[in-house]
Amino acid sequence: MVFNQFRRYFLICLALLILTGFSILVCHVSPAYSANYVLIVNKDVSVNSLTRYDARAIFLGEKSRWDDGKTVKFAVLQEGEVNRAFLQDVVGKTTHQFLNYWRKKVFNGESLAPKSFGNPQDVVRFVTNHSGAIGYISADYVSDSVKIITVE
Repeated sequence: MVFNQFRRYFLICLALLILTGFSILVCHVSPAYSANYVLIVNKDVSVNSLTRYDARAIFLGEKSRWDDGKTVKFAVLQEGEVNRAFLQDVVGKTTHQFLNYWRKKVFNGESLAPKSFGNPQDVVRFVTNHSGAIGYISADYVSDSVKIITVE
C-alpha cells in the first residue's frame, strides 16, 4: 500500500516535470513575435482575404495566379522583425529557411527570386505600381495607394 502511494506520487511528479520541461522547450523554440505586419495588394486585386494556405503558397511560388487569372507578383522584405514574424506566422519558415528555399528554386531553374526590398516604402511602391502585386509591411507604413487584405 505504501509502495502504491509512493508510485502514484512519483508518476505525478514525473509528469509535472516533463510538462514543465516541454513548455520551456516550446517557448524557447517558438518565440512569439509582436511585429504588427499587414498583407497589402495592388488595388486591382479582387480578393479581400486569403487563407493561410493560399498566402503561404504565394510566397513559396506555388500559386502564381489570382482567381481572376491575373499574375501574382510578390514582394518580400529583406530583414527585420516584420519579415521574421510574417515568414514564421504565414509561411512557416525562418528567414534562413526561406532564403535557402528560394536559393534552391533559383539554382534549379524552377523560378526567379522574389522581389526583395530593404524598406517597407519600396514594398508599397512596388505593390502600388504592379498589377496583381502583393507584399507585407509594418502596419505603420500603409498608404491609401494599396489595399489591405486579411489572412484567415
